[in-house]
Amino acid sequence: MGLQDVFQTVAQTIITAFDDVPQTIYFHSLGASVYDPATGANVETGGISISATDLSMEASSTLRSVTTNFVTGNIPTDDTQWFIISGFTNSANNGYAKATAATATEVTLSELTVETEGAGDTVVVDGPFYKLKGVIRHFGAEDMQEDSPIQLEDIQIVIASEDLAVTPKPGDWILYDGTHYTVILPDADPAFATWKLWLRRK
Repeated sequence: MGLQDVFQTVAQTIITAFDDVPQTIYFHSLGASVYDPATGANVETGGISISATDLSMEASSTLRSVTTNFVTGNIPTDDTQWFIISGFTNSANNGYAKATAATATEVTLSELTVETEGAGDTVVVDGPFYKLKGVIRHFGAEDMQEDSPIQLEDIQIVIASEDLAVTPKPGDWILYDGTHYTVILPDADPAFATWKLWLRRK
């Protein structure tokens, strides 16, 4: 194991060892934007952007649809990636989940205990996300410097680089405590043991 690997492992251990200090965040790596002539909108490649009224839930941990296609909707079955479901009347059916299998009209869920509910509500599925632990820093007036891109309400999160399978970039975004934040400035330490992400509320 090289010195860089040692630093990365140590950083990962420190951040994850103290459950009362690190905060849970959900990190989304923004994909390329492609113009869709059918809708006249730019669509993110690889992103999940499902909003439909034909989605139902079964207590067997199955999310179903009538016509909405979960495969073309990019529902991931990679164990490292999460997505968020919202819009069901029964709050038990809303929250973060992973998929162990997905077909065009069925998704087998894990990490979310659900109850049977019929279709009809506008249900949104968004993601995908990496679930991470990080240390949050809030900025005060004393941290502001002239010509700095950092604003008073921005926050910074420090995460172990070993926990994130992608390289963060401006435009990526996270969900933290139910709030969307956009990455405005990613910065790695010299050993690439940690990432510092400066974040701004969307």
